[in-house]
Amino acid sequence: MGIITFHPANEADYQLLIELAKRLNVTYTATETESPVSQQEFLLGLERSVEEIKNHQKGVTKLRSAYDLLNEL
Repeated sequence: MGIITFHPANEADYQLLIELAKRLNVTYTATETESPVSQQEFLLGLERSVEEIKNHQKGVTKLRSAYDLLNEL
């Protein structure tokens, strides 16, 4: 017996594969993996970080040092 791994591109393809496995009486294990951060999410996070740095440079907010952050852990 072999193992086949599928990585469907979207929910519709995923549902199609599950339905096909059921109809063919094939045993399967469905696991979900975390999807990587999309480019849009990455850019939004980057923009927020740049805004925080600008606010720190203007004196609006105070940032913690990496040393303080590590001591907190």
